[in-house]
Amino acid sequence: MSIEVLYDGTGPEGNLNPTVDIVAVHGLNPTNKDDHAVATWTDSKSGHLWLRDALPHSQPSARVLLYSYNSSPAFGNDKDRFIFQGNSLMECLRLIRRKALINAQNNLKYKEIKEATSGLMFFGTPHSGPTNDLKVKFGRVCVDIAQSMPWKASNDIMEALEKRSLFSDVLHEHWRHQLEQYQIISFYEGIGNLVPRESAVFGLDGRRENQVKLDAAHRDMCRFNPSVKKDMDNYFLVEGNIDDLCSKFAEFIDSLREYSYNPRLEKISKKHQESLQWIWKDDRDGPGFVQWLKSDVPIYWITGLPGSGKSTLMKYLYENPQTQSYIPTNGWEVTTIGYFFHELGTNTETGFKSLLSRILEALSAAFSTLASLYTVYFAELRKRLKSGPGKLPWHECHLEKALELITLSDASGNVLLFVDGLDECSGDHRKQLEFLVPWIRSTQGKSLTIRMCISSRPLQEIGLRLSDFPSCRIHEWTANDISAFVRDKLGQTQRTLTLSDQKPHIHHNGEIINYLTKEVIGKAQGVFLWVELVVNNLIVGLEEGFSDTELKDCLDSLPPELENLYARIFEQIPKDYMHDAMIYFGLVLRCHSVGLLDFYLATRDPKEALARENQWSHENHLTIKHACARVEARIKSRCRGLLHVKQTENHKTASHYTPSEKQDVTPLASLIGINVEFLHLSVRDYIASQPFATPDSFWFKISISFMVSSINLLKLLQPDQLFQFRPWDYSTSETPYKFSPLMDYTGKNDELEYRFSGFKPIESLFIHARLTDHFAETYQRRLLAELNQTCSLANKNWHSLYLESALENYGSIPVRIPDLVILQLLLRRGANPNEVFDRKTSWEYALLAINHLLDNCKKMPKNWTEPLMVLLEHGAIPNQYTDDGESVLEVVSKHLDEDTWLLDGTKELIRALIHRGLRMKQETLEWVGVDNGQQIKIFIEKTQEEKHGVYSGVIETGL
Repeated sequence: MSIEVLYDGTGPEGNLNPTVDIVAVHGLNPTNKDDHAVATWTDSKSGHLWLRDALPHSQPSARVLLYSYNSSPAFGNDKDRFIFQGNSLMECLRLIRRKALINAQNNLKYKEIKEATSGLMFFGTPHSGPTNDLKVKFGRVCVDIAQSMPWKASNDIMEALEKRSLFSDVLHEHWRHQLEQYQIISFYEGIGNLVPRESAVFGLDGRRENQVKLDAAHRDMCRFNPSVKKDMDNYFLVEGNIDDLCSKFAEFIDSLREYSYNPRLEKISKKHQESLQWIWKDDRDGPGFVQWLKSDVPIYWITGLPGSGKSTLMKYLYENPQTQSYIPTNGWEVTTIGYFFHELGTNTETGFKSLLSRILEALSAAFSTLASLYTVYFAELRKRLKSGPGKLPWHECHLEKALELITLSDASGNVLLFVDGLDECSGDHRKQLEFLVPWIRSTQGKSLTIRMCISSRPLQEIGLRLSDFPSCRIHEWTANDISAFVRDKLGQTQRTLTLSDQKPHIHHNGEIINYLTKEVIGKAQGVFLWVELVVNNLIVGLEEGFSDTELKDCLDSLPPELENLYARIFEQIPKDYMHDAMIYFGLVLRCHSVGLLDFYLATRDPKEALARENQWSHENHLTIKHACARVEARIKSRCRGLLHVKQTENHKTASHYTPSEKQDVTPLASLIGINVEFLHLSVRDYIASQPFATPDSFWFKISISFMVSSINLLKLLQPDQLFQFRPWDYSTSETPYKFSPLMDYTGKNDELEYRFSGFKPIESLFIHARLTDHFAETYQRRLLAELNQTCSLANKNWHSLYLESALENYGSIPVRIPDLVILQLLLRRGANPNEVFDRKTSWEYALLAINHLLDNCKKMPKNWTEPLMVLLEHGAIPNQYTDDGESVLEVVSKHLDEDTWLLDGTKELIRALIHRGLRMKQETLEWVGVDNGQQIKIFIEKTQEEKHGVYSGVIETGL
């Protein structure tokens, strides 16, 4: 017995990661042919093994496995020999996957395989008959199959079959009740009646089982000759159903990933080498974390002052395998799930919906019974919300309902949930905990138990709801961590300076390092952030040659309170550096996190951006890379640690590109994923409160800086790269993905992946041009003219391309209304709303987007009509239809009722459409009146009469 890998799931280029295993298991082989496993799935005339030769083309990321075993001795006189063969299959799967159905249910060793199985496909497999006499009917069908084969059945096989006692007990005892856990495809034969349809199907609800007839005899149901049309028609059905099994779950997961992406984890610094060991102290004097892990208490709360290292500790516990070792598992594995809120991160990183999506995604990946349950719920929800293709607009209530479905599943295991920074989550913390705490408690004592370790500042509304659970005040435990951190950082700096031959330095003895360490610990009050800032300032002093006395004075001048410390550090910035420091702070205040490349380009003189030609050569990119290293040093000297430069998870590095693309990998690729950020949220709050950050004139300068950055960034691309369009299905396309790292960088941000490569800097420039619009003396017009010149070199119709790409994101999730000022800027500068791009005009894109927007909103937005009005004002022709053949009136009116009809802008839009020549068929008007109330129909008729005088002359007859 063995498992053979027919296809490894890495794709034609070998650059994919397998996402699903498809395991093929053959049936009876009483003649003991050595090739029976392969022959079962291979057409004898053509030699076509579809599992290997065809299926990888439609499922490039699916690993295809073929299980081979001796199926003749499997059918002895008792069912134990059948169970033995089943266990052999489970063992092979366990060893090949390290994650491995009837047998898995009863053997804990193979439980993970059962949990990882989400779909089953049967080819003419006899299950039961239409009567209640399951054993009799099942046994009779098995005998019929055995007698039809071209071999002489051994006595023990026939005896077992005729007794009808071989499989039926197993089926009855261990299988039937599992069916609701899987998506099932049952194929039955269309030629002959060896296994009747009623025996080849389970008769489950259509949501669970799809019953499909193949135009083939029983023995040919899973063999396909590519040159025979009937065989290929059958294969079309098989392939489509396999795709359904694989894609339904993929669609569900994709809809969650819109929200669950959590880059914060990668941004949290690693623990210091000698720190955080106190958390494992397992006695009365310890923090109680280990005792909590060993107990059945559902929640543990880590709290502490701002900057005390809560996120660092949570990341350490989440990633450390030692955490799981203390949990009583009862034979089940422990699944860890983590979500780290970040107020300075992307919009999704502050939403409670994102946490719920992350939990739902992780549970679905770990437990296939839950995945199956959630996939059905997802399909029903999509149908109920009338959501078409694309990502489902999840709301918190939908996600909470899905998580509550855990009680309907028999999934077994232990889940440890880490939730960091609940205080940085937007929304009402009371309501959030009023869901989380009861939900966690509801799983206690169940087969699937979920426990939660949560961290936050000690806010009153959080503390009141977590006071019943064990907790740890982190700032009371970090003295040793701080000591190790200070000694390491100061000692490392001293050793580096000692070895440096660039200029003479004062060589300090160990006593001053010990003194500074002791004083820092005494003042820190357990707040790591305070320590990091103070140590950074002491390092600057060491690098600048401070004496022991000057170092002591520097430390003594720094107050122990965080806000006072920020003030002191800010005061110590040299006057010559203050202008640069304020611009640097302003850039990060505006955008929270700025890529180091954007940051450098934003600090260039506007005149330089206007004068420079395109800089897309390798030499130019190399020069800019070195300049970014210099600006990183300037950030350190100007901002004294209040801003820092961090390497985050790259969206795409050179190693992910195909060999043909590596020639396009720029030296700037190494900068992608390096961001400039505030050291902590509390630093941002302090800087935002300073007088320099309030005048409009200051923010005007920041907007101009970002416009400069956008122009400079666009000039780094070759003209033919600027408007290269991304296929929406590039992730599953067999065509290699042709974007270079820099094109990727300019074609996406943390929330959206834009349609073409230069979209992000163009959008940024327009947004900041709008913010500077009320200033008379600005670079705004010159930079906009430079944008036009740069983009026109790539495509003379770039205004229209950008407009239509912007409208594609209109109505996306999260719901976005296009910036009206930007639309007007584009239209005034030459964008044509009637120009066809990708087979649609801007008006058609707007109709599709408005339809999607209104489908996804619980409540109709007040300004939903304004983008359509702007397009009409600039000449859009309203008599264009969607792909579904709907006119603008049909799109709009199906979302209206007699209440929403009264919203501002609705009547104005209908009036504008009619006055700009909207044509309507008589049946359309009647349909509007039936579905939406007569007052809408009456308004349309009166408006028609106002324009044309004769109503009947305007309505088309449809002939």
